[in-house]
Amino acid sequence: LARLDPADRALDLAMNEARLKDFEQGLLRYEQGVERYRQSLVESERSCRQSAQEASVELETEKMNLVRDEAELAGLKAEIARLQPLVDRRLVSETELSSLRPKAQALEQTVSQYAPLIHALQQRYEQALKDLKEVQGLLAVAEKEGSSADPLATSMRQARQSAASVRLARM
Repeated sequence: LARLDPADRALDLAMNEARLKDFEQGLLRYEQGVERYRQSLVESERSCRQSAQEASVELETEKMNLVRDEAELAGLKAEIARLQPLVDRRLVSETELSSLRPKAQALEQTVSQYAPLIHALQQRYEQALKDLKEVQGLLAVAEKEGSSADPLATSMRQARQSAASVRLARM
């Protein structure tokens, strides 16, 4: 006749309970980590959206400034062209014309500097849009993590439920 030692069974049960608690804590840490990751992605998306909007506003502002300065330059050139024959015929003094030329030259120089600025702003805007799309893609993937569509979380939950069932059966 053999007699089973209840201490061994109690020790096994206690070890299994400790493993189950550790497993449950791991699942909780995983779910909390997924939630923190998702929140940081939401913040990143908001930041990227704001950066893209700011870049767009700056780009459009500089385009409008270019159009304004080009129109002003065209007006100055037209005025110079109108006054030149009058100066040649000595109907208007040279001082009127000489005051317009430096303004036109300065404005021409300003207009020539818009192209690299607008190009840089366009690249910045495109990069901001690219970053926004990348974060949105990561966010879409993160939405699945920890949800019922996440196979890892689902299998971890099933394992927790089966372990809990075993625990109840032993009691």
